[in-house]
Amino acid sequence: MKQVAQAQENQPNRKMAKSTKSTLFTKKKDAFISAYKKSFGNITQSCEAVDIDRGTYYHWLEKYPAFKKELEAIQPEERFIDFCESKLSQRINANDTTAIIFALKTKGKKRGYIERQEITGKDGDRLIPTLVSYVENSEQQKLIENE
Repeated sequence: MKQVAQAQENQPNRKMAKSTKSTLFTKKKDAFISAYKKSFGNITQSCEAVDIDRGTYYHWLEKYPAFKKELEAIQPEERFIDFCESKLSQRINANDTTAIIFALKTKGKKRGYIERQEITGKDGDRLIPTLVSYVENSEQQKLIENE
């Protein structure tokens, strides 16, 4: 009878332990997702921010499809490009000549803002192609010379 009573007393503790573990996972998961956004998908930085190892991260990906979907929805590559573009815009707005030139060279090509190199011959004349051949032995060289 005593054992049954003890088992019943321990039942709430097990539920509470599970609940605490679940809450801890939720907090770590949410913190990881936040760090993942801030680091533009850098897994190492995200793991270090929430004090987990990469193995735990990969375990979560495998075990929790919803977690994986949340990370995929973040689109870190797109977020990174957006971030860089916003920083470039800030530099352009601050009249940074280098940033302005870079933006025109990459985004203003249709309007002629492009650097191109023209390869020409001497004094701007057209190039004259020259045929160069490789001769393996002296017999072939003699044949070429006699032609």
